[in-house]
Amino acid sequence: MTKKDKDKQPDKINFEDLSGVFENNLKIYNQYVESFKNLGSNQNPFAAFSANTKNNSNFTVNDLSNLIAPTMTKMMESFKNFQTGIQQNPNIYFDQLNKWVSQIANLNFYFVTRASGGMANPVVFEEKADKRFSNEEWKSNLFFDFIKQFYLISANFLNNLIENVEFKDPKDKRLMQFYLKQLNSALSPSNFAFTNPEVLKKTVDEKGNNL
Repeated sequence: MTKKDKDKQPDKINFEDLSGVFENNLKIYNQYVESFKNLGSNQNPFAAFSANTKNNSNFTVNDLSNLIAPTMTKMMESFKNFQTGIQQNPNIYFDQLNKWVSQIANLNFYFVTRASGGMANPVVFEEKADKRFSNEEWKSNLFFDFIKQFYLISANFLNNLIENVEFKDPKDKRLMQFYLKQLNSALSPSNFAFTNPEVLKKTVDEKGNNL
């Protein structure tokens, strides 16, 4: 396998590229844990964190910003390089956008056909290993089926866009793939109560006591 082929593998993240980001997040975490040492029973742990973070003085928004800055700086650098790659070859963006629009149009046709009692094949399928959509309602219920497919089409659009953009430094591509993976995971409809059939069923069964 050539070096170029390795750079195209989105699932294999070189965590050495993220060492600076992780080290900064670990610093924030350690400072938070440190605030619990010798914590009295009546003390507020968040107040203790503020005091510990800046030598017992008031912890300001600027202090928090300074802690987070290295992580945000790395993210912004990677995103800026991603934008540069698109500007240098805008056809990549428009090609992927046209594919997304076409799939969304097919998804709308799929929705109308099924809502009218007809049969139609899904536009996109989740991976077999993806347990987020294992509940049968994601397939049998047209509402949840539509939401799932819209999410998958959009996630694939972003993944393919980053995969096809040329980065001067392969590390930036791996970082963008890493950030996007976290974003896609966070925005999954399975994470929200009103777009998760299992949560909705449990909410109805328990009369909202599970929320």
